[in-house]
Amino acid sequence: MAIINDCHHSYCWNCINEWIRMNHKKCPLCRRWIHYIQYNIRSSNEYDLKQVIFIGIKSQ
Repeated sequence: MAIINDCHHSYCWNCINEWIRMNHKKCPLCRRWIHYIQYNIRSSNEYDLKQVIFIGIKSQ
């Protein structure tokens, strides 16, 4: 489970990670910019934070 911090939409971690790897910079649902993603790796209520950095792409 992964949650986009800017809009709080949740996705499967593998799905949203692949979305970002394809250089999509916005939430697939609401199109808000993605800056950080919270994701759980230990349990359903324990999350880590990951900053999303797009290399070579200028954010607008």
